[in-house]
Amino acid sequence: MASKKEHSGRDKAGRFIQGNKISVGNCGGRPLKFKTPKLLGKKCDDYFDWVDNNPWIRKEVIKSGDLAGKIIDAPTQRPYTLNALCQYLGILTNCWRDYEQRSEFSRITTYVREIIDNQQFEGAMVGAFNASLTARRLGLTDKTEQTVKVEQPLFKLKDVSNNDSNK
Repeated sequence: MASKKEHSGRDKAGRFIQGNKISVGNCGGRPLKFKTPKLLGKKCDDYFDWVDNNPWIRKEVIKSGDLAGKIIDAPTQRPYTLNALCQYLGILTNCWRDYEQRSEFSRITTYVREIIDNQQFEGAMVGAFNASLTARRLGLTDKTEQTVKVEQPLFKLKDVSNNDSNK
């Protein structure tokens, strides 16, 4: 019976030997799910269409009129998010960041991020989304810097009280 080492395709140091069949075509890592930016862009467009055609359904109570007190379904706009996009694409957000690092995908990934940011921003501006959450998410919160100036006293209170008692 042949030993496992004979069929491993590696030398004694653990490196692949010349002409082995195990490492052929393996450049490291899992193959890309989307081979071209055009394919990724098409699936992103599909996600945006799905979001637009599938609003959140919110339960609302009618406050006045003959139907006051009745609970109705009220469709409300669903925000675009990178996390939901990645779920739709069947990839992790880390995988999305890997696509962003690839020069051939940088244009489409930047464009998609800008679409997501713009939809969230405009939704917050018109009141469809929570403005403070959206501002925080987009890094638009106002930052104020406070500095506290501590001055060194010219004398100690103990010294002043001692001088008062000498008079």
